[in-house]
Order: sequence, then structure tokens, then C-alpha cells
Amino acid sequence: MKSLLLSLVLFLHFTGLAQAQMAIVPGDVLVMLAPEGSPEQVVGDMTRVGDRTTGLQVVREVSAPMRTWLLHYTATDIPQEMMLRALRKHPHVQVAQSNHIIKERAVPNDAQYGQQWHHQNIHSEDAWDITTGGVTATGDTIVVCIIERADLGHADLAGNAWVNRNEIPGNGVDDDGNGYIDDVRGWNPGTNNDNVYAGGHGTQVAGMIGAQGNNGIQVAGANWNVKMMPVHYTSTQEAAVLSSYTYPLVMRRLYNSSAGEQGAFIVATNASWGIDYGDPEDAPLWCAMYDTLGTAGVLNCGATANSQINVDVDGDLPTACASDFMVSVTATNTADVRTFSAYGATTIDVGAPGDNVFTTALGGGTTTTSGTSFASPLTAGVIALLYSAPCASMMSLVHADPAAGALHVREALLEGVDPVAGLNGFTVTGGRINAYNSLMEIMDQCGSCPLPYDLAAAQPAIGTAVLSWGSAVATTFNLRYRPVGASTWVEVTGLTTTGTTLEALEPCTPYEYQLASDCDTVTSDYSPSFLFTSEGCCSAPLAGAVDIDSTSITLEWNGVLAAGSYTIRHRPVGATAWTELTSTEPLTIIEDLASCTEHEVQLRSLCGGEEGEWSTALIVQTTGCGACLEGEFCTQGAENTEYEWIESVVLGDIDHDSGNNEGYADFTATQGTELVIGASYPMVLTPGFGSFSAEEWFSIFVDFDEDGDFAADETLFAAEDGVDEALITELTIPPGTPQGRFRMRITMQYDNAITAGCTGYEYGETEDYCVTFVLGVGVDQVGPNTGALLYPVPADDRLTLVLPTSLRNNARIHVMDAEGRLVMERSFTGQRLELSTAALASGTYLYRVLGTEGEAARGRFAVAR
Repeated sequence: MKSLLLSLVLFLHFTGLAQAQMAIVPGDVLVMLAPEGSPEQVVGDMTRVGDRTTGLQVVREVSAPMRTWLLHYTATDIPQEMMLRALRKHPHVQVAQSNHIIKERAVPNDAQYGQQWHHQNIHSEDAWDITTGGVTATGDTIVVCIIERADLGHADLAGNAWVNRNEIPGNGVDDDGNGYIDDVRGWNPGTNNDNVYAGGHGTQVAGMIGAQGNNGIQVAGANWNVKMMPVHYTSTQEAAVLSSYTYPLVMRRLYNSSAGEQGAFIVATNASWGIDYGDPEDAPLWCAMYDTLGTAGVLNCGATANSQINVDVDGDLPTACASDFMVSVTATNTADVRTFSAYGATTIDVGAPGDNVFTTALGGGTTTTSGTSFASPLTAGVIALLYSAPCASMMSLVHADPAAGALHVREALLEGVDPVAGLNGFTVTGGRINAYNSLMEIMDQCGSCPLPYDLAAAQPAIGTAVLSWGSAVATTFNLRYRPVGASTWVEVTGLTTTGTTLEALEPCTPYEYQLASDCDTVTSDYSPSFLFTSEGCCSAPLAGAVDIDSTSITLEWNGVLAAGSYTIRHRPVGATAWTELTSTEPLTIIEDLASCTEHEVQLRSLCGGEEGEWSTALIVQTTGCGACLEGEFCTQGAENTEYEWIESVVLGDIDHDSGNNEGYADFTATQGTELVIGASYPMVLTPGFGSFSAEEWFSIFVDFDEDGDFAADETLFAAEDGVDEALITELTIPPGTPQGRFRMRITMQYDNAITAGCTGYEYGETEDYCVTFVLGVGVDQVGPNTGALLYPVPADDRLTLVLPTSLRNNARIHVMDAEGRLVMERSFTGQRLELSTAALASGTYLYRVLGTEGEAARGRFAVAR
């Protein structure tokens, strides 16, 4: 009975809130007439209400079948409710009501948002009606720390990339005194720098947290505007874990101690990795780190195991850690069913969507993926969204006691879950996260008259600003505004709509405005200031390329109201001279450009006699680069590169030390080679290893049909055996190979060869290069024993000689020119010899390798410049 009464009270409470939020058009009334009613008769009879003239008039017929008309009265001193009561008494009127303003649901315009079922599942849209993230009610910029690398240069993530504004990049100085040098984008403890923009897995994680919402492209995260800070965890060794978590701890402590002047307002971390069957008793420091982070005000989300184990019994790190500041997450599907992930009635707190979710992908695109790895960051994103609730009283708690504030948000997250049968008895809460419910948990405790939220300002004309805001309860508001730095406010009280227009503003002047809610008997404090600059500045246009071909770029930009015309200048990247043109419209076509070339473009406004500043350079590449660079290719790689990866590739002109690139890397923009059809080339593919070596299998595919796929019948090379050191062999280009430039994919997988280049796998790595196949005569090695390999062929300033195992010690090489004269002699030990050919003229040379038993190999090579 108590539950029933509580539910009824909540229903009536929220119904009242919904009614209170319904904004109206002042003076507008909608009337449904009686079957024989006349709107003219109503207007004629209602010229006065009491002793006041109404100015009532017919606007238009709204719906003939409904006999509904829109009327409008001009008497501002007649309350709307009084006018409605008078109309309802008229014999020709059956229904009279206000003309309510319909509020569009906060559904982002991101092109692929419709594929993100998980937002419907956790009621993101209802939550976004209240807040879309970004800042707290007291103006703190909310940050989520991703404990792994992520490509925040991705087009749908870059706007939400955290930047340490107190650090000067590249000066080798710890400018903000936090103990880290040049930590502008985050931190990589393994390399002691901010090299953190990489990683396919982390890029998918970042999209779940904070893919930029409502920007017209791709997808939306739980937060439209949250800032994301990547910190690489390097490995799951406990020392590495502690190093990684130390950075967000230092930055949040610095924020707390400096009153927000330094550091970062990190509210949550996310770990989409861990140790299956890990025992918290064996990792007390790891688990204690979450309590330490909690004292600074940081909650920590952890993805539990992707296997059907009971964490209560079998253990897991970090999700079995007992800290109150750890939120352990399992994954559910569209039907709220947990199918592949771990559970624990005392260890795993909640479920969240993680099966076939749609998010951002490395390489700039999007992808569908599955795992607790994506349920956890979605939860971290919701936690950050809760911090953006328009609730100043909660933020008073957060600033006064960060740990208590974090636990308050955690409680709201867990209290707001939707009970799910499949999670009952398998998680602590028995439920799946619900962003809206949890947000309302916070709003319900915020006080009877919370602040207005979602303050915004648009400037449709010089001297004019249209202000807008939202409110959970209030229908009346007090506004004050002023130029920034002015000593007095202009005050406007008694506003009855969630928006107003300011006129006669000084042009190109920074303004601030604040709002207070008037809830009949209670009035809130004024909100934090919303800052905007009035129109009239001769500002630089923000341009974008709307169409690109091999010789032209069509540019479009936001019109600047003060501008009479615009100057556009462009040049190839690296060139010194600019080409300029002008336009009176915010659109132009730059023509006669070089194909497959990066061009630098800048714009500025011309405002009467004033020239504005040049815009930030826009880099646009013309097409015509061929299928290798311009096609759309699958980017599926390895899930785990902790233990092995492709360390280096040597083939033709490619001599590339790539290192660990988190499962997939695209080197087509910088690495490529030309190979002659029918010729053979030395090839060295070297695996890299973490803690131990293992059997690795290499395969090479070429996208000959240019469909973006790398099918089994496009295999150029498949190793017959696995290797635990460099694979040294020859690659022969088969006769009949198509001529042209193609994308080449090199894959390395542990314990077995990849049979198709778009197949995902667990351990290893995938790398892409460009290769051009041509007809011609190559320079071949000759002789009875050519066990030595040379590359590149032809050589420029350097030639590498790789010997077979039998010749690793005490060998000599003689190099002769075309006339048989000795031009170089070297003795060496080991398997590889680097020869400098910089002093040799272009041409063909002979070589002999002499071992302890005489000549072991001989052949020829070419030098070409």
C-alpha cells in the first residue's frame, strides 16, 4: 500500500511538473465552437471583460472538422486564465484553451543516430530534454577520463576532446606544476608524453561516452558536450594500472584545491579492460585506488568479464573491487537480456546496453560492436550527464564535500535503474540504467524551486539577442543582463515564457545574463552567468568544404552580419605564395587546383573599411589520389595487442618501424612502394612482443577489385608457418597481377593465419599500405647461392643486406662496379648489414658475400636517384 501511495504521489507530482512546464503564446487562445457557432459573434460579444477592453480578434481557422479557431487579444493587463474563463461562458464556445508552445524533443540531428537503439533503451531523449551535458549548474566543465588511448581527432569526437589549457604544448616545461610535462591531451605513462590519440577499442569507447551530439554527423554519446581525457593504461600489470589512475587523481585534486583554476573536473573514469578471474585480495592497491579517487570526487566505471561467470565466486578485476566508488557494469541487449557477460549479485552493480551497439570507429567512421567494454562507458557518460543537472544545491554539496557529492550521484544512478527480470538476483540493483530516471532522482532532491537550465542566446541581427532556457517547475522568471564588466544589471522581472528578446544591445560586445526561477512562494537564486557576444564583430568566418573534386573545392561558411564581402586565400600545403579571391556571398568555388593535394584555405571578413582577422586554416585535400587513399575500407583488426603486434615492415621502398598501434593502423598516407609484376622482392616482416614471444602468422591481401573488402581470393602472400622472430622471405608478384595503385593489407595473427582481410581476431595486428604494380624489368639477384636478401631495390643512399642463419658470423662483402673494379669492402658479424650507398653513382653493381668456406652468395643491385 505504501508503494502504491508513493507511486500515486510521484505521478501527481510529475503530472504537475509537466503542466507547469507548458509554455504558451501570450494573448493567443484556441476555441472550439458549438456546431452553429460563429467566431465573429464571439469576438463581437467579447470586446470587454469586466471593465477592460480586450482587443480580441480572429486570427485564422485552425481546423474545420474540429470547428477550432485561433483568436488573439491584446490587453496585457488581462490575465490569460481570466480571458479563458470568460470565453468558456460564451454560448458559442465549447472549449477554450491557451495556444501552447510545443517543445521539440531533444533528439539529435546526427545522421546515424537512428542506429543507436541503446539511447531509446536507457531513455536518453527524456534526459536530454533537461540537459545535454557539458557543464554543471555552477559552470564546471565536466570531464570523463578514459583509461586507454582513443582517437579524439575523429570528426565526431574532436569537439569533445579535453585539452589542458594550463600547459603550453611542446616547450618541455611542467607549466601547471602538476608533475607532468607537456600533458596537453592527456597522459601516456608508458612513454611519458601525451601520445594518446590512437586505438580502435578506445575510439569505440569514447563514442559511447561523448560522441558530439546534434552536430549533424554520425552518432551521439550519452553526453553531447562532455570533455574526454584519454590516459593510456599500457598494460594490466598493477604498477601500470596505478600509474594510469594517478593522472586523473592528480588533476581532480588540483581542480579541487585551486577552486577550478587548474586541473580538471573529472567526475568519472572508465576502464573497459581488466583481468578475468582476478582476485581483489591479490590486488589491494589496485582496489584501494578507487577509494582514493573517490575522496577527490571521482566515480569509476568498470566493464566486467565478457563470459558467463559469477564474479561473486570467480572474481574479476577491477569489477570485484569492493569500493563504494566503483560502479561495475555488465552488458545487456535490446531485450534487456544479459547473454554473454558476467554477473554477480554482490559485485556487479548494474546492466547497460552493450550488445550490438553503434558507435564511433578508428579511421573516422562508425561501427557496430559488442561487449561490456561499451556498456561501461555508456554508464560513465550517464554519470557525467547527471553532474550537468540544473541543480545548484547538488553542486554546493559536490564543492564542499567531493566524496559525498560523488556518492550522491552514484545513489541516483543506482536508484534510477529500470528493474529487469534477467538481472534480478544477478546484479546488486537488479536493473538496467535509465538516464532520465536517475536525472529525476537528482532533480527531485534539488529543492522546490530549481534554477532554470539550458541557457542559450542567439543573435539574429546586430543589436538583438534572443534568449532561451528551460525549467523543471517554474513558470515565471526574473532576468538580469549587462555588458561583461559593467557595475549594474538591467533587470526584467515576471517573464512568463522560457524565452525573451533583448534589443538595442551594443554591437560586438560581450554580455552576460542570469536567470532566477519564481515558484510562487519561493524564488531561486540567480543562475551562473551565460556569456555571449552580441553581433556586429568583423569576425572570421567558419568555413567548411561542401564539395571536393580533383581540381576544385566548393566552400560554404557562416555569414558574418557585419561583413559586406569576404576574402578567401588558398595555397598548397607547404607553399609560400597565396592565391586570393573575393565573394559577396558565403559561398565560393576555388578552381584550377592540383589533384591529390592538400590545400590550405583561410577566410576573413571585410566590414566597410575594416579587415577582420584571418580564420584558422582549413586543410582540404583534392581527390584524384586513387583507390588506395579514397576508397572506403573495413578497419577490422585485432582486439588485443598487449602481447604481440607488427613491429616493422620491409618491402620495396617500405622500411617502416610501426610499433604497437592497438590492433589496426593506416599508413597509406605516408608509406607505399612500387613493385614490378613478375619480379621478386626481399621482404622482412617483424613481430613485436610484450612479455614473451609466440608463433605469429603473416598474410598479405590487396584490394584488387577496389570494393573496400579484402577477400580470400585477393591474397598476395600467406605464410606457411608461424614465426617468433623476423619473417625473412621473398615476395613474388605473380604474372597477370593488375596494374595500378591499390591498398595492401598486412595482417599478423597469433597461432593461425588470417584468411580474409576484413576478419576480426583476438591477438595480433593489421596494417595498411599503398602498393603500385607496374610492368617493367626489375633488378634480380643472380648466382648459384643467393641466400642473401637485399632491399630496397633499387637502392638510394642505403642498402640492407640480410644473411641466412648459416652466415651470421665472420662474413665479408665485396662490391664491384659494372667494370669489375672493387668499390667497397666490408667485414661484419650478425645477420643484417647496413651499407651506405650514398657515395656510389647511379648504376648497376655486383656483390660477393664470402664466408669461412668461400663464396656463399653473389648477385647484383642497382643504385638509382
